[in-house]
Amino acid sequence: MENLDRMADRLAGLGFADAAQESRRLYLEVLRCQARIRPMIDRLEDVWHAIEWVDSGDYSMRQLNNTIATYRGEEQEAQP
Repeated sequence: MENLDRMADRLAGLGFADAAQESRRLYLEVLRCQARIRPMIDRLEDVWHAIEWVDSGDYSMRQLNNTIATYRGEEQEAQP
């Protein structure tokens, strides 16, 4: 994002107003997209992390199932 913002400034400084303007529109569109998808990413981060840990052998399927239950808003099974 920082690079896109700098590129828009550079294009404007070189007199390429049309390309600078479109670069700025793209920048704003990406910001809007990030704002829309951030809640989904926040909800899924723990799930993705749990999958990685299952694949590496650091998590059991029970731990993954508990993570999925939390993601779904379900009550987790009692831990021994």
